[in-house]
Amino acid sequence: MRSLSGLLLLGILLAARPAVAQQPTPEEIDRFRSLSPAEREELRRRYRELQQLPPEERAERRRRLQWLRSLSPAERERVEANFRAFSRLAPGERLRLVELFRKYRNLSPKRQDELRATLGKLMKMPESARKTFWHNVQRWRQLTPKQKAHLRDILRRRAR
Repeated sequence: MRSLSGLLLLGILLAARPAVAQQPTPEEIDRFRSLSPAEREELRRRYRELQQLPPEERAERRRRLQWLRSLSPAERERVEANFRAFSRLAPGERLRLVELFRKYRNLSPKRQDELRATLGKLMKMPESARKTFWHNVQRWRQLTPKQKAHLRDILRRRAR
């Protein structure tokens, strides 16, 4: 889930970048100057939009940007890769992921940690095992409640 949260945060953070009240670094100035005129105008437009946000919202975006800056280069690259993947999704799929993320954020911290650990284990599995796992998840979702109850009974008997 960390990747998903990073993915969503990056979208917000990239838009929040101009809201940080700091002098730009020489690298940032060079990067800005290397942008096309259209890209420069887009950044200026975003900056104007951000200035119109309530101070609390700007502060939240600033906090998230500081979090992003605190990441190691490898972690930051993963976040950026996730953001690029998120950007390529269809709008309906993006909404589905955002809703899923909201549900995750509403869970207790303990449950979030459990899910994060489970996802970590899943991501460490070989690709073939992950595919089998996701195939089984899809099959489970298609079962009726009666079929699920029957399978749970079978699993309980096997566990004895």
